Amino acid sequence: MSSKIFSKGLAVVVIVLFIGMSIPTTGTLMSDDDTTPPVTTHYLNGTLGNNDIYVSNVEVTLTATDDQSGVNVTYFLNPPDPISEYTQPFIVSGQATHEISYYSIDNAGNQEQWHHIQINIDLYPPHIEIVGGWDKVQECWWVGADVLDDYSGIDRIEFFIEDELMHVVKEPPTNPYGWTYQYPNDHIISATVYDFAGLNATDEFFQEVSFSRTFMPKSSLLSQWLNNLLDRFPILHKLLEVLIQ
Repeated sequence: MSSKIFSKGLAVVVIVLFIGMSIPTTGTLMSDDDTTPPVTTHYLNGTLGNNDIYVSNVEVTLTATDDQSGVNVTYFLNPPDPISEYTQPFIVSGQATHEISYYSIDNAGNQEQWHHIQINIDLYPPHIEIVGGWDKVQECWWVGADVLDDYSGIDRIEFFIEDELMHVVKEPPTNPYGWTYQYPNDHIISATVYDFAGLNATDEFFQEVSFSRTFMPKSSLLSQWLNNLLDRFPILHKLLEVLIQ
């Protein structure tokens, strides 16, 4: 009798142990337990100019991580192209403001929110053309710079006489950018324009100082008369300059 009770009891213990082994413990992670989305970051590789503006095309690398079920897929959007699966770094090209978006999904189906980044690219330097001459009213030299920039805009213009920095103009109210000055001798005047990305361009010309403006009193009637005469007869102007050398 006792042996039968022992056998039945042993069978019950075995069944209980079997059932216990079949039930997953609370410490084992199932896919349904992963409710945390993955995390995706970006890295930009390009030549960075001033004011967070790139002066080259930019390579974008995306990196996704998930500590539980693992990363399944990453998607990105680089307009005007459609949404694409990310498999390798891609190039953002062209002078413009680019809006790039991306996100990842893990193996449990969790999707992170879209990430959005802005990439500003300025590939071309500004344009500059300068002209100048003698201002008879103010009795001084003047130089004007006609400038244009297609993307980041004009930051400043630097004026030079014989490679020496003489004047800087920032954010003038109108274009052309101008400057008036006094200088007694023939000289090379140049101007360099910078855009907000740091790109620049230069133009220059040779300014010839006439005999009358160098040697005659600027406020005298004789000086005004001689200036007008030399302007009307350039050959006479050249002859006088040769004689005084």
